[in-house]
Amino acid sequence: MKPYTYIIYPHVRPEVLWAESIEEAVKKVEALMPADGYAEICPFGTTDKVEVGKRAVNRTEIPFDCRNPE
Repeated sequence: MKPYTYIIYPHVRPEVLWAESIEEAVKKVEALMPADGYAEICPFGTTDKVEVGKRAVNRTEIPFDCRNPE
């Protein structure tokens, strides 16, 4: 299991979840967020971001840095 950092907007505090893969992390976050929500997920310690939700395309807000979740 690896840690993944995620934010479900409009919340601004990153949370951490454990998953075997990014696909599993996406499924877990999708289950937590509202149907019309948006979230960003990345492997802990990286800046590689995966966007989830209906607003995932053409995102204009500044992405968070997963290396510093505070």
